[in-house]
Amino acid sequence: IKQVSKPEVKYIEKRVPKKVIKYVEKIVEVPQVIYEERPIEVPELIHVEAVTQVPRPHVQFVKKEVPKVVLQPQERIVEVPLTLTQER
Repeated sequence: IKQVSKPEVKYIEKRVPKKVIKYVEKIVEVPQVIYEERPIEVPELIHVEAVTQVPRPHVQFVKKEVPKVVLQPQERIVEVPLTLTQER
C-alpha cells in the first residue's frame, strides 16, 4: 500500500481592517488679489518742428540777342498823272 497525501481545504476567518475613505466637502476662502487697470492721464511731450518754406527769388540775367531793325527812309519822287476836269 502506498500512502499519498490528500489536500484538505479549511477556511479560517481572519479579521482584516477594511479602510473606507469618506470625502467631506469643505469650502475655505482664500484671499485673491484682483488687479484692475484704470487709465491715468500722463502728460507726454511731443516735439514737432514746423518748417515754413518761403521762396527766395534768384535773378539770373541771360543774354538774348534780338535783331535791331533800323529804318532808313529814302525820298523818292514819283510823278502821278493829273487829269483836270473843268466844270462849266
